[in-house]
Amino acid sequence: MSSNRSPLQGALPNLVRTVALCFMLTGGMKIVTLFSNVGILDSSDPVFNIPFRYVLASVGTLEIVVAALMLARPGATRCLISGWSLAASIATYRIALYYMEYQKPCNCLGSITEIFKISERSADNIAIAILAYIVLALALATFLSASNRKGLSTAV
Repeated sequence: MSSNRSPLQGALPNLVRTVALCFMLTGGMKIVTLFSNVGILDSSDPVFNIPFRYVLASVGTLEIVVAALMLARPGATRCLISGWSLAASIATYRIALYYMEYQKPCNCLGSITEIFKISERSADNIAIAILAYIVLALALATFLSASNRKGLSTAV
């Protein structure tokens, strides 16, 4: 009994799960930061001009909610849409920082620099790498999802 399933067809839920875990990790770090005494919490966010505390609370919660949705139904189209929406929002925020010529590293990972004793620049590079992985994994998951719907999975 031969199967027409591509070896990559089963990769879709796993890709979505890894993206969800990335969101869970980064969202969790933001929430943990809220319970620490780091100075960035009361400083103003350069994009929204509100205290970082509120930005971290909002984005951290949103990341965890999207991650939970993605883990609950990793094959659902709405998971991909939610993941893309959040990733696009994060990328837009990063682009805004760049165009504002913001010289400090993004505090996207919360207090990771203090917890793990790494430089702010290293934490910023880690955040960029995580975002790049999320975008690439979502792109591949979207391709696989479209291939599955169109019956192209045997050609993959």
